[in-house]
Amino acid sequence: MDDNNPIYYVDDLQDGNSDIESVYTSTSELTEHTMSTLTSDAASEYFQEINGRMFPIDENIPFLFPTDNAEVRRLELQHKVLKLVLGGNYFGPVQEMLAASQDGRRKRVLDLLTADGTWVREMAAEFPHVDFTSVDTVPIVPHVRCANILSYEVYDLYNGIAEEDETFDIVNLKYAVSKLRDIPALILEIHRVLRPGGLFIYGEFENDAYDASTEDHSASDTAPYQVRAMHIARDAFGRQGAHACAFRDVPPVLHPEHTLWKDEEQQRGFLNITREEMMIPAGQWPLTPHMREAGMITQYVWSEMWKNLRPMFLSYGMSPKETDEMIDGAIAELMHPGTRQCDTVTSGLEQMINILYINDSGLDDSPVSAKTSGRCPSMDEFESDDAPIYLVDDFQDYDSDMDSVHTGVSELTEYTMSTLTSDSMIDYFREINGRMFPVDENIPPLFPTDFAEVRRLELQHLGLKLLFRSNYFGPAKEVLVENPGGRRKRVLDLLTGEGAWVREMAVEFPHVDFTSVDTVPLVPHIRRANILAYEVYDLYNGIAEEDDTFDVVHLRHAMTKIRDLSALIAEVHRVLLPGGLLLYGEYQNHAFDASTEDHTAIATAPCIIRALRIARDIFTQQGVYAYAFRDVPPLLDPECMLWKGVKRKGFTGIRAETKMVPAGPWHHLPHLREVGLVTQRVWCETWRNLKPMFLSSGMGEEEVDQLINGTVDELSNPGSRRLYAKYHVLYAFKPV
Repeated sequence: MDDNNPIYYVDDLQDGNSDIESVYTSTSELTEHTMSTLTSDAASEYFQEINGRMFPIDENIPFLFPTDNAEVRRLELQHKVLKLVLGGNYFGPVQEMLAASQDGRRKRVLDLLTADGTWVREMAAEFPHVDFTSVDTVPIVPHVRCANILSYEVYDLYNGIAEEDETFDIVNLKYAVSKLRDIPALILEIHRVLRPGGLFIYGEFENDAYDASTEDHSASDTAPYQVRAMHIARDAFGRQGAHACAFRDVPPVLHPEHTLWKDEEQQRGFLNITREEMMIPAGQWPLTPHMREAGMITQYVWSEMWKNLRPMFLSYGMSPKETDEMIDGAIAELMHPGTRQCDTVTSGLEQMINILYINDSGLDDSPVSAKTSGRCPSMDEFESDDAPIYLVDDFQDYDSDMDSVHTGVSELTEYTMSTLTSDSMIDYFREINGRMFPVDENIPPLFPTDFAEVRRLELQHLGLKLLFRSNYFGPAKEVLVENPGGRRKRVLDLLTGEGAWVREMAVEFPHVDFTSVDTVPLVPHIRRANILAYEVYDLYNGIAEEDDTFDVVHLRHAMTKIRDLSALIAEVHRVLLPGGLLLYGEYQNHAFDASTEDHTAIATAPCIIRALRIARDIFTQQGVYAYAFRDVPPLLDPECMLWKGVKRKGFTGIRAETKMVPAGPWHHLPHLREVGLVTQRVWCETWRNLKPMFLSSGMGEEEVDQLINGTVDELSNPGSRRLYAKYHVLYAFKPV
């Protein structure tokens, strides 16, 4: 068998049967709520359909979260959040425990309730000298062979762990609350298979929500749907026999004096227990960039969580209408936090995760110690200087008006604006086919300018940041090194969009001054000492800055916003200092499939290919550059007619690069798997957000819906497809 083929080793402890072929990945047509792990014949042995979703058939596993593709994607995003919050894949003395043995023995790690498998894969890559074993109760995903992952096993954990005594140096367990009814019995088994001095690491979410914007952090008044849904979920968990408060119930069980250990003659319980409570933001309200990123992803994780729990709520006895109203309300609270808070600080929804680690070495007689880490930033951190601002400056008459564009607090929907009050909104936006678009006819009505599009842009930024492992490429860091002469360097961010890039760059380069410019006030922005202005004006009239001003100009995603790229390039050249750096990035409007010999996706993703073709045609009809990635480089050439009569002609040192962007978690490299996971969501949102554009082109609504649903299905249920896009970047210098 090819070492890269997906495998699943099934070992039912009751009868010792194993069968690899029965759980081999099927490539038959999938839907979002079907299984990608099993063939249709074998799926019935493990799963049943309840209220339209797939669940384990084993009655010993609580009927809470489904086990289908949608839930796998949620788990993958949840893993990303925890990795951001923890700063890595582990906490406690893991690195020390897994140091190479002096006697040559390969250390071993057991990952219980593996689920999507991201943790064990990434840990195996980080510690190639350690052997890993993965165990779960259901085969939820296919896994890829790795030399030091000895096996992926699936069996009934309530019958015990199918390993010898004192085998593992570390046992990792998290999210047990939704999968097990008898956690104490599992704790006994973990104790048994751990080597003396072995490390147990455990993590569990509190099933509750908090709001850091309230004095007591209660969310009862600010997020009533969220709190009600959590309350019902806890009650439903309890009725299923699950440990709804496992985060609270597990630590006492570990204590050597607990009755669980009364029959143990030696090595009773665990020692050196260290507990830690960490805040998980559900929104972009934290000040630190990594927590903002975690909060952005958590918004999606929670939204998907409520959708995935719908069958449980229905089985609990709630009606479909009541369930949908509660879920819709909870999602609205997550996606529109500003509706529950004043216009200067958005509401700070958060959740707590409780983690603990136990190095059972017996070196300390005190069994439990606890510490709290970063429970939540104080609201005092949101000083007045951090109030959202937007400076509107129309280049035609230089009018500016701060108050007219300050954030409104009226009730919002997903397709309304968060930046403007209702009185001033009509100056900038109009409604087309149910979505908001710029009123300026010089801006092509392609992508809408509302909440849903802002979220897509935020995720797109995250995907590109993961792709480059940075916010920039080329010699940006060298160009922005602190000036020994004392002059503060300056950066211009054109077409700022959601503003994530300029905010994060301002934090990374505090000695540099930034200016942000866009054609519409899409979002409220946060004051920063070194972001001199967020400006909004008509770029087709030029850039409202002096000649030779900026050390760096950053421009990306210009294709859908500008009809005259050559004029904009000329303006970028004008405002750059001699020797200044241009950073440019643009997607190619095409899709590819790495699973085909020539990488064409015509046969494997026909809906996506058709949608892209129609989109390119509409872009061209709107007068924008559907092939901007191809059209911009020739404009930079000093021999281009654009530079006739210009003193410092064109650009020099032009360096272009094409990056592959996976649209799904299929890539073997961990960071590109993360990129693919995010991009998969970005593409789905892209097609949904382009619906008004398709309708305006003359397509019927039924035809548009079929096209969009087809593209989303091809993305969400890739089967054997390995979809990807190409992102083109270049950097160039203005001649000295």
